[in-house]
Amino acid sequence: MDNLKRKESIVSIFEEIINVNSKIVGTIFKKEVSEEVKFQTKEHFFSNGLLFKTEEIETNTNQKTNREYSNGKLLNEVILDRYGCIFYKITRKYDEKGNEILHDMEFPGSNKYVTEYLNYYDNQSRLIKRESYKNAKFEYKEDICYDSNNHISLIWRRNLNDNEIYKKNNYYNYSNQLFKAIGVDNENTNNPRFEFLYEYNNNGDVSIYTSSKNGPRQILQYEYKYDNYSNWIEKKQIQDGKLYRIFKRKINYR
Repeated sequence: MDNLKRKESIVSIFEEIINVNSKIVGTIFKKEVSEEVKFQTKEHFFSNGLLFKTEEIETNTNQKTNREYSNGKLLNEVILDRYGCIFYKITRKYDEKGNEILHDMEFPGSNKYVTEYLNYYDNQSRLIKRESYKNAKFEYKEDICYDSNNHISLIWRRNLNDNEIYKKNNYYNYSNQLFKAIGVDNENTNNPRFEFLYEYNNNGDVSIYTSSKNGPRQILQYEYKYDNYSNWIEKKQIQDGKLYRIFKRKINYR
């Protein structure tokens, strides 16, 4: 639901993610498949532009994800496997100001893998600290800082012993768009752990995304087609000069 215009006029959005890989399928009667639908998602909106339900299916595995919202806040997320059994579920709880204070991920088939995130906010309802637990054991904590425009400028992740894991620095342009994010740690201050770069088109959508994680850079380019309300209805992802993935959306308006 990125960068949507006229949200209050939207009834639903149906989206498909299509891989373009020209792979060979079949054993005896082989055929070349140039396009393969990866995901299908449908989002439902109230008249005030807030989400109340989304449904997603991964076509290869038939894995389904159902999400329920209240006042635009995501409450429950249930992921079902191809047999309709719960693979895992995520529950979120909010305080009286609408701030998410608990993010609980549970795998019902295994009592050994439960993850929780505890969030803490300042008096401006800005997330300033997060703690992560796995099976009730502390994993890491993050301190979050903001710039003068209330954008997240720094995320500082540390372990149980208060040793730094990394710092993530965010940088914004004059249009308040994130254009660079860099992750560094004390041991490699001159060699970032990761770096993400963003360029935007005139409609405010990402046109070039560059990423590197302890290795060579990957550059993704995006080309868009828009409807009459300047919402994209087709997004092409180009990698290494080749069309890699197509995102298609059908937006229903009131």
